[in-house]
Amino acid sequence: MDINEATAKAIAAERSAAGLTIKDLSEKSGVPERTLIRMLKNERDIKVTQIAQLSEVFGINPVSYTHLTLPTIA
Repeated sequence: MDINEATAKAIAAERSAAGLTIKDLSEKSGVPERTLIRMLKNERDIKVTQIAQLSEVFGINPVSYTHLTLPTIA
C-alpha cells in the first residue's frame, strides 16, 4: 500500500466517522467533489494543501494522517 492509498483510507474513515457525504465534505473543505472521489479511489495524488483542508473539517492536525499512514520503522 502506497502513501496515497493509505491516506485515502484514513480520509474515508474520518469522513465515515463524521457522517459526511462526499458532497458535504466537498462543500465544507473546498476540495472539489470530483477530486475527492478520485482521491478516495486512489486515482490521483493527494496534495498537502488538500490534506490541510480536509483536516480542518475533521478537526484534526494534518500530521495525524502521517501517523495513520506511514509504516512503523522497527
